[in-house]
Amino acid sequence: MSPGSKFPLIICRVLVLLDLYHL
Repeated sequence: MSPGSKFPLIICRVLVLLDLYHL
């Protein structure tokens, strides 16, 4: 697994966590 493909997954996960916190 290259770090380049792992980075977008981290961003998506952070966005989901932010959405949950806003709710």
